[in-house]
Order: sequence, then C-alpha cells, then structure tokens
Amino acid sequence: MESTSISRHHKDIPCKDVCYPDGVSVAAVDVAGLSGDGLRGRLREIGRAESKLGAMKSQVLAELSRRENAVAAERVAREELQSSRRGAQRDVEAAERLTVLSETSEALSSGDIPVGHAQLIARAASEGPIDQSLLVEAAKHQGYDQFAKTLRTHQKEQSDDDGQSIFDRQHKNRKGRAFSSRETGMYLMSGEFDPITGAKIDTVLAAKEKELWNQEDPSDRRTPQQRMADAIAELILEPGKG
Repeated sequence: MESTSISRHHKDIPCKDVCYPDGVSVAAVDVAGLSGDGLRGRLREIGRAESKLGAMKSQVLAELSRRENAVAAERVAREELQSSRRGAQRDVEAAERLTVLSETSEALSSGDIPVGHAQLIARAASEGPIDQSLLVEAAKHQGYDQFAKTLRTHQKEQSDDDGQSIFDRQHKNRKGRAFSSRETGMYLMSGEFDPITGAKIDTVLAAKEKELWNQEDPSDRRTPQQRMADAIAELILEPGKG
C-alpha cells in the first residue's frame, strides 16, 4: 500500500496510521473499494490528520509573529500557503491566542478537535473568561454549528451582567490598522469594532454604496469590492458628502 507523509524534517516517516509529533502520515487507499463505514472511518482519519497539521501550522505562525510581528507572519502565510489576506490574518490571530490555551492546543495537536473549533475557542478566550476544559470536551463531540451555539451560550453564562461584560471587552479589544503594502504598493486598512459600532458603520457604508450604485452607468458598473473601497474613501476624504 502506498503511503504519503509529511514531517518537520521533510523525510518520509513509515507508519500505518497518523503519526505525531514527528510527522503526519495518512496511507493512500483505493476509496472505491471501501464500505460505507470504511469511508466514514477514512474521513475521520483525515480529519484528525488535518487537526494535527493545523496545530503545526499554528505553532509556526505564532513563532513567526513572536520573532517579528503579526504583519510579517501574515505576509509569510500568504506567500507560502497562498492564503487570502483575511485568511492569513485570521490564522495568525488564532495562532497567537492558542499559545496561552494549553488544553485547546493539546486537543488540536492530538487530533481530538477540529481546527475550526479551536479557532472558535481562541476567539472566545480573547473576548472574556471561559471554562476551557468544558469547551474542549464539547468540541470533541459536537459539529461546528452546534458547538458555535454551545460557545455563545457559555459566554453568556460566564458574563455576570447579561452580556454587558462581553460588550465591554469587545469594545476594549477594538483595533484598526492602516499601512502601505511592500508587495503591491497598495494602501491597506482593516478594523475590528464592537457590535454596536460595527452596526453603525455598516449602516453608513450601505447607504454610501447605494448612493454610488445609483450614480453609476449601468453599462459600466464597478465591482462590489471597488464600490466598497470608493465608499470608504469618499466617507473619509469627503465627509461632507456622507
């Protein structure tokens, strides 16, 4: 049976099942010959391998961020993993948060929880106090949508004042960035806001986008991304029009 493997030293590691921490290996099989249960088991095995690779990626991104900064780590992720800008930013943020969430990191490294679940826990931890052990245990058995609901309920239960503490922490964690890209020469902006501020911004942007849409030549419309960029620029540079 042919097998494929990935390791930290780029050497093949012979193993029948998934191996870690020396490497991650999933044997190649003819899926056409598998039964229904066999296909389910195959997906389960692949899922565990993806979790372990996700843990490895998280460790590398966190170390890159520690040595330089988050922007540099995001740039490397985009270059080496061909990630989108938003995807790279999300991965680096989660990686930084996971460095202090030992139980979550261990569960991810062992393949017991999926990458998406670990990222949800990391984000929740940045918003307020959580019972990490409880959430990790739930993440082992629940699908993504169910776990997301469990996590939101848990956050509300952890808040002493029916959501106000969560909002205060969200507001405290607001952040914005604006810089010129060395790769493209383009000027980049990004921001994170509390839900109330975000809703106000969304309302203003939607109104400006609609205004620009109405002004366009129907035969020569901007893309949605171009229209959003123009809406933001006009609101900032020409506030009298907003």
